[in-house]
Amino acid sequence: ACTIASIIDAGATELKDIDISDSLTLVSSGAITLGTLNVGTLSATGTSISEDLSANVTVTNRATLTTAGDIGLTTGTNRFGSLSLTGSDVTVNEIGGTQLDFVQAKSLDVVSDGIVEDGLNAEITVDDDLTILALGDVTFGDQLGESIEFGVINITGDNITIVESDDSSLGFITGESFDLQTAGNISQVSTSILDIKSDVILNANSGNSNITLSQNNNAFGSISLRALDANIVENLGDNGTALGTVEVESLDLASSGAVTGSAIIKVSDEISIVAGEGLESVTLDNVDNRLNRVSVAGTDAKITNSQ
Repeated sequence: ACTIASIIDAGATELKDIDISDSLTLVSSGAITLGTLNVGTLSATGTSISEDLSANVTVTNRATLTTAGDIGLTTGTNRFGSLSLTGSDVTVNEIGGTQLDFVQAKSLDVVSDGIVEDGLNAEITVDDDLTILALGDVTFGDQLGESIEFGVINITGDNITIVESDDSSLGFITGESFDLQTAGNISQVSTSILDIKSDVILNANSGNSNITLSQNNNAFGSISLRALDANIVENLGDNGTALGTVEVESLDLASSGAVTGSAIIKVSDEISIVAGEGLESVTLDNVDNRLNRVSVAGTDAKITNSQ
């Protein structure tokens, strides 16, 4: 095997049976199709980038793929150290976990049998839909110096953590836990389904922006909120709503079942709760709760207020 190779091609390019211990650089004026590759570092630029049905692409370090067209690495067996992706509609399947260092794309679809995470100082911008299916945790933006911006977020994973540099729009989210911090509002699209088994923690711009989760297919183990105004609907299933720590100006909560909260709840303006269409109980019993105006529709309300 050679150590370094550079290829410049004036037409469409198909690469197969390449074994290079160091780096491979490919610049094509046409479409690039990858076959079986085993390289240390890969840089590929073309009008589109795809792989054939029998592809086995292994890049030990970073793979940098650049195109004005689509990137589709979905048919073969792929392993990357990390990924830098520039394209329109970008789809990547990977075994062994996925690390994204840079993404500039219209849409991004990642399927991974491990964790999905960003690298140090990552810059990830997806204008439309982000779709991730992971068999492990999903983490974006948890380190200083990162820039993370998505259109609509769709994620299936275990523990999901996102720090986004703008507003957040939620589509289909399912996982064990969900921790979302944004620099703007948090909302969900009309077809959204949020199904989180344990803790949901939502922080909208350090309490200076709004949270609106008002669609009809939400279920949380518990939900903690920091926002200006929060509007929450939880009616997927019949387990009711368990509130964690809440710090908001106003809270409008509609639950299909009982509403409970043993953590500190601070609502500076008005809190309005409907529990099971008025047929279930409401219990907010922390002695340090700070509530102003309270409106409750429920059969049995037990509310503790320190002010």
